Amino acid sequence: MNTLKQEMSKDIEKENLILNYIKDHPAQGPGRIADQLRQQGIKTSEIGKIRKCKHHLKLIRFVIINYFFHSRKSVRYFPYRNVNPMYKKNAKNHKFIILFITIFALPFVLPSIAHEEFKDIEIFKEIPYAEIKGANSNLTHLDIYTPVIGENCPVLIFVHGGTWIQGDKGDLNYKAKTFTNAGWILVSVNYRLSPEVMHPVHTQDVAKAIAWVYHNISDYRGDAQYIFVMGYSAGAHLAALVATDEHYLEEEGIGLKVLKGIILLESAYYDIPKRLASEPYNSTIHQMIFGNDPELWYEASPINHVAEDKDIPPFLLIHTELYERHYFQALALVKALQNSGIYAQLYYAEDKDHVSLNNDLGKFGDNTTEIILQFLTNILHNY
Repeated sequence: MNTLKQEMSKDIEKENLILNYIKDHPAQGPGRIADQLRQQGIKTSEIGKIRKCKHHLKLIRFVIINYFFHSRKSVRYFPYRNVNPMYKKNAKNHKFIILFITIFALPFVLPSIAHEEFKDIEIFKEIPYAEIKGANSNLTHLDIYTPVIGENCPVLIFVHGGTWIQGDKGDLNYKAKTFTNAGWILVSVNYRLSPEVMHPVHTQDVAKAIAWVYHNISDYRGDAQYIFVMGYSAGAHLAALVATDEHYLEEEGIGLKVLKGIILLESAYYDIPKRLASEPYNSTIHQMIFGNDPELWYEASPINHVAEDKDIPPFLLIHTELYERHYFQALALVKALQNSGIYAQLYYAEDKDHVSLNNDLGKFGDNTTEIILQFLTNILHNY
């Protein structure tokens, strides 16, 4: 009897560990949660016993493992074998059952998982920030992720990357959950892409999106007095340019004063003439985006618009390579900002490369995410 009580106590302790971990790390998806718990000595079968939340992880893990990896005909891997005696009687047909679940059940399971993941977020999708004749309407839309609890939330606008020719506002990975959990509204924007358009259209679209947010975010419980912009790769170039060349926002009836801070996730295009000179073999794609006019290249370079007394906001620049093009471009922009009396911070994400910098942003334990949150908090309280 004592042994039984000890075992039951261990089960309860493990289940509480699982549930507490999920509660304390709401930004993580099921796969990440399972990996972390395994590292703490919790078995996969025990993770599958979660009933109060993430309960569909069990079914999906079962479908993947059994159908694609196991060739055994026993039903002992079937987590729902006690639900219906049919499964025991037809053990030889369990692969057919698994395939049936994969095809017909997952479409119902996955939306439930999405609901579980975003239950603390209000999501408003495909909101047009501009009506432009002849343009793909999706490319002038934005999505808003708002914490369920909170009023007058600060706002972080995210501008995706993709070499100005691809990418989408929906490619967020962990960002929406993490920043909303920290009390921020996340706005992810699309913009028109090359080769259908060229510079300066990309930046003009980002400026239109910022103006829309400034005028409308209060309807989504956001505070228009605290708007920050974060861009990745090509999006970092656009964020930097719209925050240094005042003409883009002035054309939309606002100015640089509406921006409280800028976060740049690794771009090598803060000084475009220097970049183009270093990569003549990429001239075709560069011409498709920026054209052939050196004067236009100069105007498209954020570093050439840095000056004192322009209301340029504080900057955080992040790079992943030392003594490579991203590093030198970021360092030059930081020095230009600092020499003009503008707060600028440079952070070396030594554990990342260009791709993982974006993909891992928002993950539990991600150092870059912590640096960004510290920067945001610092600017909110001190500027």
